[in-house]
Amino acid sequence: MSVKPGKITRLNYLGQLSVDTSSYVITSIGAFHADKKDCQYLDTILEKIDNNIKEHGLAVEEIIADANYSSSSALESLISEGLLVISPIRVPINPNARALLMKKRTTVIYAPRVMF
Repeated sequence: MSVKPGKITRLNYLGQLSVDTSSYVITSIGAFHADKKDCQYLDTILEKIDNNIKEHGLAVEEIIADANYSSSSALESLISEGLLVISPIRVPINPNARALLMKKRTTVIYAPRVMF
């Protein structure tokens, strides 16, 4: 169930699609209940990708994601796994995540949230 201010409660789903950027091969497709944010499903999505590609001798090394995946906890999880992260993040960023970004091999594109 998803509830948004001023709208009726609905049964919605989040569609997730993962693609290898060098070969354009789909590595994972999934649908999740819309009761959580995208970033809260990131570990589940990465596990599914890893399971799909490891049988071919491949491993996830880099993540390119939109700002919906840029919570401090999601960034900390990705970085602790040793992944290169390329993502716009909302500022201000949690000080713990900022310190972790500085210590690890991580690329982050800082992008404040823009409202149109």
